[in-house]
Amino acid sequence: MDHFTPLIVLLLTGYLINIPLGFWRSRTRKFSPGWFLAIHLSIPLIYYLRVDWNIGAHYIPLLATGLVMGQVMGDNYHRLRRR
Repeated sequence: MDHFTPLIVLLLTGYLINIPLGFWRSRTRKFSPGWFLAIHLSIPLIYYLRVDWNIGAHYIPLLATGLVMGQVMGDNYHRLRRR
């Protein structure tokens, strides 16, 4: 179980960081600079942590899924608040 702890922490970190970014993305015009920034802002941090914690590149699809899930959750939260 110890081997997967950094991976789980990284997944949760990416997911939780992307919730407010997804909220922000949903309030910006599609394909605007702010929209691209909201999508890509967390990637350097996740990359740094993945390399620093020696998490292999074969986990990138799993990490990307967590980032997308955070973006979707933030967008859904924004849509609920607009109602």
